[in-house]
Amino acid sequence: MRCVRLLAVLPYEGLKELFLAQIKEFPEIRLTTVVSSRFNAVRMVADKISREKCDMVISRGGTAELLRKEFCDIMVLDIPVGFDDIFRAVLLAQNYKEKFAIVSFPSIAENARNLCNMLQYNNEVFAIESEKESEKKLRELRKLGYTMVVGDVTTASHANQLGMNTILMMSGENSVRAVLRQVVEINKIKQESARQLDYLQGIKETMPDFIGIYDEAGNVLFTNRQDPDSYTGFADFIRENFEILKKQDEFQTEANINKKICILHSRVRKTEDDVNVIVYGRQIYDGAPEKTAGITIMEENEEDYVFESSFGVANSIGKMKDAISKYCDVQEPVLILGEKGCGKDAAAASLHRLGYNRNSPCFVIDYANMTMREWNDFFVKTSSPLLDVKCTVYFKNLQEMTDELQKILVEFIENTNLCRRNQVIFSAVIKFEEKNCKMAEYLLARTKCVLLQAMPLRKRMEELPSLVAIYVSEINMRTGKQLLGLDGEAMDALAGYSWPGNITQLKRVLLEAAFLADGNYITAKNIKTCIENEMFELDGSVVCNIDLNQSLDDITYDVVRMVMKEEGDSKKKAAERLKISRTTVWRILNSRE
Repeated sequence: MRCVRLLAVLPYEGLKELFLAQIKEFPEIRLTTVVSSRFNAVRMVADKISREKCDMVISRGGTAELLRKEFCDIMVLDIPVGFDDIFRAVLLAQNYKEKFAIVSFPSIAENARNLCNMLQYNNEVFAIESEKESEKKLRELRKLGYTMVVGDVTTASHANQLGMNTILMMSGENSVRAVLRQVVEINKIKQESARQLDYLQGIKETMPDFIGIYDEAGNVLFTNRQDPDSYTGFADFIRENFEILKKQDEFQTEANINKKICILHSRVRKTEDDVNVIVYGRQIYDGAPEKTAGITIMEENEEDYVFESSFGVANSIGKMKDAISKYCDVQEPVLILGEKGCGKDAAAASLHRLGYNRNSPCFVIDYANMTMREWNDFFVKTSSPLLDVKCTVYFKNLQEMTDELQKILVEFIENTNLCRRNQVIFSAVIKFEEKNCKMAEYLLARTKCVLLQAMPLRKRMEELPSLVAIYVSEINMRTGKQLLGLDGEAMDALAGYSWPGNITQLKRVLLEAAFLADGNYITAKNIKTCIENEMFELDGSVVCNIDLNQSLDDITYDVVRMVMKEEGDSKKKAAERLKISRTTVWRILNSRE
C-alpha cells in the first residue's frame, strides 16, 4: 500500500511535538508538519502542496474550515478536541485569578459545561455557532470585565485581537492518535486523494503584491493585478530578464522599478505537461533606514501572537494592562522606565501594536548598540524615519546615551515636530523608583511625556498566579507538555523569591522547571532546584538565592556552598575568601552529609 502523504497545519509548536512522537506508530503515513497561524495557513499549504504533492491535510478548528473552503480538491480533516483535552484546559484555568469564561463551538462547549458541573466549578460557558458570533460574544464579555477566555483556535484568535488573555483547549495524545487512525482508514478506502489545489487561486488570495505566472514562452497566464498599468515596471523587467528567470529553479534579485527599490523572486514549476515560471515582486518600504545594529524595524511575527494577548503576557494582567490600554492612543510621547527584565520592549511593542500607528512601521533605535557614525547618518539621511510622518519611533536604552548624543536628540526634539508627526516611545533601565537617567529626567521635566512604570515582579506578587497560568499554557503550546499548573508549595516557592531578573527570569525558571516536572504539575522541588541554580547579574552586583528565613546554620551552609562553587570547589580558596580556616569549611560542608 502506498504511503499517504500527510500535511499537518498546526497552530502551535507543542502540537507538532505530539505528532512527531505518535507518528512512529503509523509507518504508512509520511508526515510533514507546518506550524502556522490561521492567517498564514493558506499561503503555507499552497507552497507545501506545490512542492510535496500532499494527499491529505489535517488541521484544527477555524483553520481546518478555512483550508477546506480554499482547497476544494484535497481532503482536509479536523484534529479533534477530546474530553480529556477540555479537562486539562479547564483545570489549568482555575489558577487564573481574574474573571474568565469558556467560549467555543457547541460540541466543545457542551462537554465543557458537563465537566464544570461534575467538578462543581462555577464557570460561565458560552456556545457560539460562527466566527461572527464568536467576535460579538467576546466583545460583550470584555465589556463585562472578563479578561481571559478558554476556548478553541477561533475564539482564542478573536480574543487575542481584542486584547484578552487565552488558554487554548489543546489536542492531546489521544486526539492525535485518533486523527492519525482516521487518516490510515481513509487511505485504505481511497489511496489516491484529490489533485492538489489550483495554486493560482491560493497565490492570488495570499500574496499582497505583484504576482505573475508565465508559460515557457513568456506569455502571461495569470496576474493578480486588475490594473496592469500600476505594475508596468514589473512586467517590463520580467520580459527583459525572462530567459534568466526560466533557466534557474529559484532566482531572487533587487531592481529599481518606478523609482522604488523592489525585490523580485521567481520559481520554475515543472509538471509532466508543461513548465511555468511564477514571479512575485514586493516593493521595499522606501523610508526604511539602512540596516544597522542600532537601528532596526520592529518585526511583527503573526505566529507569535496567535495565542498570546496583544499586550504580551507580562503586560496582560492588572495595572500594566490598564495603563497600556489608555496610553496606546495618546498623542504625546511615552516614557517607559523599569529594571532589567520587566518587559519594557514588550510594552513598547504593545503600545505600537494597539495604537493609532499600528498599520505603519515601528523603528527601533537601540543606544546600547549605536555608534556615533550611525547616529549622525540617522539625522542627515533623507531615508531617516525621524524625517517621516505617521510612523512609530522607539528609542530604547536611554541610560546608555553619551552626553553628546543626548544633546543632539534634545535639540532635534526641541527644534522639530518629531513627537507630533509620529508616535514616539522611549525606554530606560533604572532601579525602581529612582530616576538616574539624564535623558529620562529631561523628558519628564521638559516635554509632555507620559510616564509608564514597568513594575518589578516583586511589586506584582498579587498577579503572580495569573502570570504563571498564562506562561504555563504558553510552555505547553511550545513544548508539547500537558502541565496543569503548579502545586501549592511550588507557588509559595515562587512567591518567596526576590526575582532580581523580573519577568525574564520568571519565564526562564518556569521553563526549566517544566522540563524537570515528571507529572502533570510543576512541584516545589522543581522550582527550588531551578532557583538554587540562579545567579542573576543586576546593576554590577551578583544576586544569589539564599533563603534568609532559614536558621543561621543553614544560611552559613548555603553561603559556603555558593563560594565553593564560585571557586571551583577549592576549599583553600573558599577559606581565604571567607577568612576562615579550611577545617571550618570542611566542618560546615560535612554538617549536612
